[in-house]
Amino acid sequence: MIDRLEAAQLDARERDAARTDGAALARYDRKWALRLVRLQRAHPGRWRVPGLYDEELRDELTLRMIEQLRAAPPARAFELEPADKE
Repeated sequence: MIDRLEAAQLDARERDAARTDGAALARYDRKWALRLVRLQRAHPGRWRVPGLYDEELRDELTLRMIEQLRAAPPARAFELEPADKE
């Protein structure tokens, strides 16, 4: 199992790849869609919006994620440092 720093670095690399590669974007979207489903089941009160079905909320969050990925400059995964190493 990977630790939090490794997970954050992996996510940053996947996010950077998703900015320019359609296949990487599809994988990144699938990863986060599955995570959202789990969060909606585990914490229904936190992940609900009145007037929207769960799938509609996930679709809206997906669109916003894609907009942000395409608009933002790439992060630098190698610059992530643990908080206690300052």
